[in-house]
Amino acid sequence: MADIRKMYLKDVLPLLMNKVLRKGRSKEEFYTVILWFLDISKESLEELSFLTYEEFFSKVKISDSKLSKIKGKICGIRVEDIEDDVIHKARALDKIVDDLVKGKSITKIIG
Repeated sequence: MADIRKMYLKDVLPLLMNKVLRKGRSKEEFYTVILWFLDISKESLEELSFLTYEEFFSKVKISDSKLSKIKGKICGIRVEDIEDDVIHKARALDKIVDDLVKGKSITKIIG
């Protein structure tokens, strides 16, 4: 299995976007939740997407208050129990996209 820390955002973001679109949600909703979580602009995300998760999360600081809001299971593991900082943030990003795909309102996700 690939090490999440070494995966490039430019390879992962289109997969997450397609998942959202296949479930009837919009690009705008996708960007609303991930840009809220990452606290960066869409332009910054595009500029930094050539980085690995490890490199990306060393540059983009996610507030503890946002990170602590993301709870639940992803890939059978509780997001809030993940100790590795990079994997915790990557899985939290996955979780908010999953919540969007499962029909959770944006207000409840970013609340």
